[in-house]
Amino acid sequence: MDSTPVITISALILVILVLLGIAVLLRRHRQQRPYSRVVDPDVRMADIWQTWMETELPEAQDKLRDEGWRVLDSNQRKSIRDDLLAFEEKLLAGPYPLTYLRQEMMASVDRRMINIEILRLSADEKKRLRQEQADIIQSDQHAREYILANELRLALLREYAARRYGDRADNDWLHVYERAAQFKKKATRARILRGLQSAGDSPEDARQQAIDVVDRQLQMRLLQVPPGTRFDEGRRASGQDAGHDTGNGTDRR
Repeated sequence: MDSTPVITISALILVILVLLGIAVLLRRHRQQRPYSRVVDPDVRMADIWQTWMETELPEAQDKLRDEGWRVLDSNQRKSIRDDLLAFEEKLLAGPYPLTYLRQEMMASVDRRMINIEILRLSADEKKRLRQEQADIIQSDQHAREYILANELRLALLREYAARRYGDRADNDWLHVYERAAQFKKKATRARILRGLQSAGDSPEDARQQAIDVVDRQLQMRLLQVPPGTRFDEGRRASGQDAGHDTGNGTDRR
């Protein structure tokens, strides 16, 4: 018996329960949270980059940085830095910088998942996919470099969000989104493989559409969660209000 529908339904149920928990949390905070708060307006991405690259870091970040220096050449690292500076300029020019920042971090999580799932395909599947879709990274080596660059970029965006907007906490909104992404891996792989098939609509397409709707709802809810909010693991899974606001405020400058 194919267990994929059961896994998909279970994932949908879990994400729906997460949405319920977030909805309760947002109702509780709606009247008390400030809509606009910058914790440190002097924080700039160039400083984050320099500090992150040159000072002592926690073990996980230190390992990621060392891998970046080992695998990526100087031009690739410069490209990451230039991209981050350009992103910051666009972010600060907009009316809702933290929303834009969170959206980009979510997109980074999605890019990670998609490219990792492509690498996990068989050699024949990857060959066909790369032949048929020109926008797919055309070699495993370049895909791994892209994933690493994406991880470095995400780590720096995360540090920037924490220092400028106070937007980081244990088990916070990004942790919730990354956990939810784990339940989309099978659906993502199935979508990639369906791209290699000529078949029309199928029950899998309907399930994927349902997952996409729930995913968009989750993203919209997480964009509204106050910075510094922590979600308790056990109670979050049961859909109860498990958040704690550390009082860092929310979005707009």
